Amino acid sequence: GRILDQVEKAVDFIKIQIKEKTYPGHGGIFVTREEYQEFVRTEIVVNAVAHRDYGIKVTDIQIKMFDDRLEVDSPGSFAGMVNKDNIRYTHFSRNPKIATFLKDYGYVKEYGEGVDRFIRFDKTTRRFEVKTRRFGQTTRRFMLMVFCQIKRNYLLKN
Repeated sequence: GRILDQVEKAVDFIKIQIKEKTYPGHGGIFVTREEYQEFVRTEIVVNAVAHRDYGIKVTDIQIKMFDDRLEVDSPGSFAGMVNKDNIRYTHFSRNPKIATFLKDYGYVKEYGEGVDRFIRFDKTTRRFEVKTRRFGQTTRRFMLMVFCQIKRNYLLKN
């Protein structure tokens, strides 16, 4: 299907599957927070679509949901000269036309900032831990894992 439709359907599907946590906030007013905020849901899907290796035809992008994490498994290894050690500082677009298209529709804010946005988000909220894992060379797969563990002390502070 169309890229925009696929992105929107995937993000919407994640939204209806995630849990919400409700807890007493300041002044006794109950607060509800989603496990994965909209930014996270959208960013992981957009990142996978923009960076997958479309030359690999035998599989699709897979989004897997677990009790403590989301995993996005995407065909293709790191693009260009990007590797797990320099992913925050080295940017390479495997699919520049798709990235431009997604930017034109507001899904990409700035080129090359997706991982940095995750890490900044993690440091400011202390809610998400992001890990990347590259599978063996022969399988040519890349996995992004986003762990969500809303810590009790975080809930009490906010």
